[in-house]
Amino acid sequence: MWYFLLPIFFFFSLCRYVSVSLCVRELPMRAVKVASMKHVVIFVTVALAFAAAFVAAARTEEECRQLGFNRAEVKCHHCSSLLEHTGSAELQQECLSCCAADDQTPRRTYARARIEQMGISYLIKETRGELGMFYKRFKDKFGNRVQFVDAQSFYGPRLVLEDDHGGEELEMNIMGWTKDTLHDYLVQALGMMPRREES
Repeated sequence: MWYFLLPIFFFFSLCRYVSVSLCVRELPMRAVKVASMKHVVIFVTVALAFAAAFVAAARTEEECRQLGFNRAEVKCHHCSSLLEHTGSAELQQECLSCCAADDQTPRRTYARARIEQMGISYLIKETRGELGMFYKRFKDKFGNRVQFVDAQSFYGPRLVLEDDHGGEELEMNIMGWTKDTLHDYLVQALGMMPRREES
């Protein structure tokens, strides 16, 4: 991970440049120090911002999968829908760092959805968590279009959207989603009438 050393190298290069260029005899030494510090602070801030953006943009396939995204299947236009439905800017940024470039195709709907998590059969029947409340409240509405699958290798909760042939088109981590957020997203993704049920 040598690219983490770049900001340090640039920092020391700038310090050397600033001290040489600003050490003019006519300026008081105090003004030189203040000017030097301002330049250093600005440079460090910019360097750290670029480093953070570079690291975020350079997520590996494995890092993306751990976040709940499959880079080959998640299109970048899905990330704005994710922000709209979850309100989480952090989740949107994770999505943007793990998405494939848009091909400008119109938004589509999916045939079925799968919600996967280890021990999900217990969670949806025996707990008062969001997934349990979603299951109890909306299972009849979605019927066999939404399946709950006990995934042994994924602690998750993960949402997988499928096409007509059962192929996985889109998958995402839904940890932290409320029952209503999940409901609204699935109504849109499955092409159902966008009417929220009464409380």
